[in-house]
Amino acid sequence: MRPGYKADVEFENFCVRFMDEPKIQLPAVGNHPAHPDKYVVQIEVAAQSLQDDYELRVRIFYCPSWPYRGAANPDLAALFRLPKLYQNEPVVVVDRFGGTEAATLCALTTLVQQLSRDQHVDVYIYAKF
Repeated sequence: MRPGYKADVEFENFCVRFMDEPKIQLPAVGNHPAHPDKYVVQIEVAAQSLQDDYELRVRIFYCPSWPYRGAANPDLAALFRLPKLYQNEPVVVVDRFGGTEAATLCALTTLVQQLSRDQHVDVYIYAKF
């Protein structure tokens, strides 16, 4: 771990405080058992305003064993279940390529939610970005 990694970081108008960093084991899906090396790191931080009495907790998900392209992957199905746990809270998803795979996960998760809510999806609205 880097020195100062968990130290508070102050900016002009806000401060970011480290809260917690648990590993979340990806659950078993169907006939595929859970693997001990398949996990997601959840980094929880709090962004606190220095001028107002306001604090916003944010969860950052990092998946070192991101399920890369290929055949159907049970780990990918487990990843789709994570946003349901944090529906009403800010979430940041990070991948090793600078956002392309995280953006795909966010778009697909949103489309699945839209399909269950509206019984149809508008793929273009998410694909155009």
